[in-house]
Amino acid sequence: MGVLLLFFDGVGIGPPNPEHNPITALKNQPFPVAGEPYSFREGILVPTDPTLGVEGLPQSATGQTTILTGRNAARVEGRHVTAFPTVKLRRLLTDHSLLKQVKAAGARPAFANAYHPRYFLRRETRYSASTWSWLAAGIDYHTVADLQRGTAVSHDLTNRFMNQFGYLVPLRRPGQAGRILAGMLERYDFVLFEYILTDRCGHRQDMEGARYRLHQIREMITALLDAIDLQSHTVLLTSDHGNVEDLSTHTHTMHRVPTLLWGKHADIMGSAIRSIRDITPAILGEFS
Repeated sequence: MGVLLLFFDGVGIGPPNPEHNPITALKNQPFPVAGEPYSFREGILVPTDPTLGVEGLPQSATGQTTILTGRNAARVEGRHVTAFPTVKLRRLLTDHSLLKQVKAAGARPAFANAYHPRYFLRRETRYSASTWSWLAAGIDYHTVADLQRGTAVSHDLTNRFMNQFGYLVPLRRPGQAGRILAGMLERYDFVLFEYILTDRCGHRQDMEGARYRLHQIREMITALLDAIDLQSHTVLLTSDHGNVEDLSTHTHTMHRVPTLLWGKHADIMGSAIRSIRDITPAILGEFS
């Protein structure tokens, strides 16, 4: 039994407005549209509250920290915090990291994204919440060599980003990335994958770029669900706040985010989720 958590930054459940919502016009798209029935690959949709009971637009640092700890990071800070975790948020991630808690339960966790060497030349204050989460767990991270071997994935699904940085790794189709993620559940009990480009398209109000990324995501998730043993494993997809579903604005939105579930314990896990704070407890229930 394994759990795969797919985190997509900046995806909300927006209205069916093709002028502003790039999800609307795409057929057979895994992300939902408000007011329309959800049926992608027999998945379960749980509209999930990202606001955490704190006034203002939900933001990345507090939202991601909440997802990866089960603690209300916005309450701890007294506000929503954008971009990178603050000292308080880093402390939350260090103490309550989901990856750390999975490991403490006797299971094998992994962060699927590969890092290039230059990432660690930046200041620690510019490490992502996901980076702090695996650092807290004390587990190995994946490198360019893993991309070359096909045992990890790049955040852009295709490895193009790594090649642009000068690292010679094979370019892959998004579907290949999906199959690699499915294969990781044969080696690990819990796998986390993070995708940030949806949020970037939203901030840039880039309709063409958003549609391109959404096509890639559809290909990846379709291949993943074809390759994974859903009688044994559970796939959970969620987000930290809305953005790409409403390109009429460059800011985040107040929309609920989609939590999508497929596989063995999709019903049980989905019934426990109402807020993004519920993601970690729902996953840990699988390892208790």
